[in-house]
Amino acid sequence: MSRSKRFLKFWVPLLVYMALMWFLSSRPARSLPLMLFPFADKVFHFLEYFVFGFLLARVIQTAQPKTRPKLFIFVIVSALIWGAIDELHQASVPLRDPSVFDLLTDCFGAGIGQLLIKRGQSSKIEKA
Repeated sequence: MSRSKRFLKFWVPLLVYMALMWFLSSRPARSLPLMLFPFADKVFHFLEYFVFGFLLARVIQTAQPKTRPKLFIFVIVSALIWGAIDELHQASVPLRDPSVFDLLTDCFGAGIGQLLIKRGQSSKIEKA
């Protein structure tokens, strides 16, 4: 696969998703959907970073395959950094507050999301 096709297939979805994450965290709290149940914000954080972890692991595994522990650590550290930047960014948005618990939820979601990449690759190898 050519470099430009690889970039379009793997990097563009991740970068577009990160831009969407940034846009959503730029919205004042009153413009976001109402929290329908206790801890709904944690569910949203988990799902948001679940997709982030999946997309990031997909990019990394395609560019340079890593063992499960190295990939897991890389995705968690990346989610920690991106999540911290996102939480700091939210501190400047009206009616939004940074939260360490949101950051922990982000890392957990990303870690679980990246596990799908390894599981999918393992099943492809077993079928071959």
